[in-house]
Amino acid sequence: MAVTLTGGVSVTTAPTISQASQTALANALNSVIATSGTLSITSTTPTASTTPTATLSSAITFGTTSVSSVSSVVVSGGSSTTPTLAAVDLSQTAAGSSTGSTVVTNVSVDPTLTSVVLTGTAAGNTTALFLDGNSGGKVVVGDAGNNFLVLSGGSSIVGSSTNTIITGTGNDSVIGSSTNDVITSSAGNDIINGGAGNDVIDGRTSNGADTLGGGSGNDTIYASGGGSYIIGGAGNDSLVGNAGGKDVFIFSPGDGNDTVSGFNPSQDTLAFASTSYTGGTLNLASLISNATVSNGNTVLTLPDGSTITVQGATGVNLNWFTVK
Repeated sequence: MAVTLTGGVSVTTAPTISQASQTALANALNSVIATSGTLSITSTTPTASTTPTATLSSAITFGTTSVSSVSSVVVSGGSSTTPTLAAVDLSQTAAGSSTGSTVVTNVSVDPTLTSVVLTGTAAGNTTALFLDGNSGGKVVVGDAGNNFLVLSGGSSIVGSSTNTIITGTGNDSVIGSSTNDVITSSAGNDIINGGAGNDVIDGRTSNGADTLGGGSGNDTIYASGGGSYIIGGAGNDSLVGNAGGKDVFIFSPGDGNDTVSGFNPSQDTLAFASTSYTGGTLNLASLISNATVSNGNTVLTLPDGSTITVQGATGVNLNWFTVK
């Protein structure tokens, strides 16, 4: 299967990639072409014989998945002056096998590659993608596998320094980089943390029950349609609920001044990971009684002076909160 980009450039992907993932992939890569005017492509299809598995001394757990073996794929090539895409089809490796769920496939990418497309992973398998510190750019991950992604820091290569990650249709776990990331949840129940930087975490195309965290930085997080746990983290974040599910917005001491929109008091709630704030202990009764309303928005002031502004909602009461 192939994805055709601006100018007739074609990217070969595994046969199992969905149409939605193809469209998202094409949009992300076309933005690279629009910025740089060019995109070089290198394709690779590693096989089980070229990526033998080795038994680990002890099992490793990724979320709810436990793996006891490891297979390594090294992807290299391209130019340090031209944005280069590596299209990696993992269908012929342990990652593409329905019996390979006990194997973690490590994909290591050298700094000359600014874009990576991983396809061909089978549902239930774990793939770890390691990018060199100079590999900022576009990262597109599709397919049905359960992928665990680790992205490192900023870019010195031609092209955007923002990483773009599009999860597949499995239950994906994504850890963003120390630069700015745009991470889109496709389907499945995803766990996403943007890491440092000013990130955009977008669950709007997913109907899964996702856990979406911004990490540090001033982040924007959109809930998924199946209900999300939304964790802004440090920084001044914009948190957006989804009418399709019951969303829980979780706050911690030191988070900053956050804004919540799309909040439905009849189904969504606000929650706190701790009541121990600099300046005092959080008390819901005091938080509610001291709330103010400005231009139809409710402003909650926490003991450390930081605020939560709930846009378009008034009449705050205990039902707005999840009490732990």
